[in-house]
Amino acid sequence: MNLYENIVIINPSLSDEEIEAATEKIKDLITADKGEILKVEPWGRRKLAYELNKQTRGFFVLLLFNAPSTAVKKLEDFYKVYDPVFKYMVVRLEKKQKEAVLKSLADAAAATAAATAAATEAATEAATEAATEAATTDADAATATDAEAASTATDAASTAAATATEAEEGEESESV
Repeated sequence: MNLYENIVIINPSLSDEEIEAATEKIKDLITADKGEILKVEPWGRRKLAYELNKQTRGFFVLLLFNAPSTAVKKLEDFYKVYDPVFKYMVVRLEKKQKEAVLKSLADAAAATAAATAAATEAATEAATEAATEAATTDADAATATDAEAASTATDAASTAAATATEAEEGEESESV
């Protein structure tokens, strides 16, 4: 199988859902013929350098894929009759271009993995800090609650002792 780069210009007057459906149809056509999609990069609506089919703008999509040459022939035949696509170009990449593309894809995958790992680590640290803070707050609240309870108990004991002392004094003065 060869590595191909495919630029497709889709009619920009289509809705985003229709453009996505056209892109999916292209991807399905490639994978149906034992092709492998490596990268799909929608570039969006852009101004054309010159007018094509009475259009001054187009929605550009870049596809990188591995496929047998028969799949490319079927893809080009499909483009010729598929109305949303009004311009396309399929290029087979040479050895040096293949190496450069595969290296950039590997670098992008490594960067994505590193970013995902960093985000996961940051989320874990944030969760740990939140849990530690919550535990500290709960412990402080429990300590404060314990101190309040002890203070209330001490006050109650003092009041009970004072009442008992008054009662004893009252009994002694009656007996005298």
